[in-house]
Amino acid sequence: MVKKAIFRRTRRSATERAGRGKGERGAALVEFALVAPLFFAVVFGGIEIGLMFRSYLSLEDVTRASARVASVQRNADDADTAILNTIAARTNGLQGDVTKIIIFNAATLDDGLPAACISGDVAVSQSSPVACNAYDIADGDVAAAAAGAVENGWPAAERDPFENIGIYIEYEYQFATGFFDTLTLSSTTVEVIELDI
Repeated sequence: MVKKAIFRRTRRSATERAGRGKGERGAALVEFALVAPLFFAVVFGGIEIGLMFRSYLSLEDVTRASARVASVQRNADDADTAILNTIAARTNGLQGDVTKIIIFNAATLDDGLPAACISGDVAVSQSSPVACNAYDIADGDVAAAAAGAVENGWPAAERDPFENIGIYIEYEYQFATGFFDTLTLSSTTVEVIELDI
């Protein structure tokens, strides 16, 4: 009789353990369901920030390259077209669209974009302290803007060596996951116009 009691007790313990195992698995599933959205938000958020940072660095590179072209082009008749073509070629693989490009005359290398250039309140005269050409890009098609480039505020003929020429690019970054809307990134670079030798 003693043997039977031990056997039953052992059997009950195994049954109890099996029942607890099923309950624990259900609890783990509920915990995962609660934690998973937060985990995936952190993972995809990190991916989005990485992609956005890559796009910003690419935009900085495009701005520097186009400012270099502007410096070398000096007062060529097609200077703005060459600048816009450089931007079009280098922004081709970016995730998003260029929305605005401004070529402006900067007083110093540390100057940023004048507020009058953004608002469009620019006088078309050589005596104006603010001189810039603003290009609003439709549908991100920089090549089309380059084909119809009109120097409306600072003609290339008025650009002199040792003046400072700045390039401002505004870019609408489109998030890859679609959880967020677009984000506007911008970059400005100022270079000295080279002497024509």
